[in-house]
Amino acid sequence: MEFFSLGRLSESQKGWRWISNSDKNLVEDNENWNENWLVFGDRNGDALFVKTDNPLSPVFGTIQKTKILLLLM
Repeated sequence: MEFFSLGRLSESQKGWRWISNSDKNLVEDNENWNENWLVFGDRNGDALFVKTDNPLSPVFGTIQKTKILLLLM
């Protein structure tokens, strides 16, 4: 398990909130990712995230975007 430093938070959103389109440009994934979710860590390639609009947010994890991650490699 890895927790990202403040300096890496922006970069850690790639592949989750920001995905690569067919032109290899990063675009926001408004269809599958909520703008209030913030990825703050990683566990075996799966995002650990919280809901920033909820100060008491539990921690969530996801493995649902595997096919998106393959596009980035």
